Amino acid sequence: MQTGVSGLPYSASGAAEIEGVGVVVAACNGDDPAAIATGSVNDSVLGVDVPSVLATPVWITADTVQTVVDAGQANAADICKGIEDLCAKAGVA
Repeated sequence: MQTGVSGLPYSASGAAEIEGVGVVVAACNGDDPAAIATGSVNDSVLGVDVPSVLATPVWITADTVQTVVDAGQANAADICKGIEDLCAKAGVA
């Protein structure tokens, strides 16, 4: 996974899962899961907007790639394979 050093979006570990659990808990409690929606996604088959809980991605660059490693989403060896010199400059370990 040679992604972090060049700059790609990343969603912090657990953020989407926690929001997903909130939807499930609301449904199990008989509440309307749409009440906790943060946006909507269009269902192009049915032609309707579906209330959704959307996670906010964080842009990862050479300055922030260590965040992915620290969060346990990937290890430095995988991220840095073939670009070890760039990772060393960025302090990715």
